[in-house]
Amino acid sequence: MLATTDTRITDLAMKQMENRLAQLEQTVLRLTSLIPEASMPEACQKHTCSYHTHYLHYGAPDLTHERYHEAEKAHLFHATRCKWDWTTGPCGVCLAWEKDIRA
Repeated sequence: MLATTDTRITDLAMKQMENRLAQLEQTVLRLTSLIPEASMPEACQKHTCSYHTHYLHYGAPDLTHERYHEAEKAHLFHATRCKWDWTTGPCGVCLAWEKDIRA
């Protein structure tokens, strides 16, 4: 009988801990949504990423910080897989991405 009571107490304590953890996770999500930079990589927080060190140096931004990094990833994805024969001229897709991210 004592072992059953101990198990119930342990189960109750675990459920309470799980509930508190879920509440804490929700609080963290709410707080990070209030401070967008909190969820950004360290380089972006410190303004040392390519958006700040390269893109903004070429004039007013056409892309937001987040959109720039999305475009940068898409450009790199295409560029590493591009099978274009550069002896015939530049790849139109590569050129479009380079123009967007000012590469």
